[in-house]
Amino acid sequence: MLRDVFSAEAPMLLRQADLYATAAIVGGTAYLLLKLAGLEQTYAVLVGMAAVVGLRLAALLWSCGCPLFGCRTMNKPALPI
Repeated sequence: MLRDVFSAEAPMLLRQADLYATAAIVGGTAYLLLKLAGLEQTYAVLVGMAAVVGLRLAALLWSCGCPLFGCRTMNKPALPI
């Protein structure tokens, strides 16, 4: 990710169609919600980890991913000097 930051590009991890960041967000959210609901930390961690692993394995098994969106660059004429 540092390479992408230093080159002023969107992080490659977030540009890929694979569910890396999405799985991490889902697992982290599951953990936080379960902790707020009063579940013991050990079980909340296990459920959060299972959510991440399950989502990643399902994505690999069924070849699923996030949609990729791109920016179209417009060919604007140069401003006259």
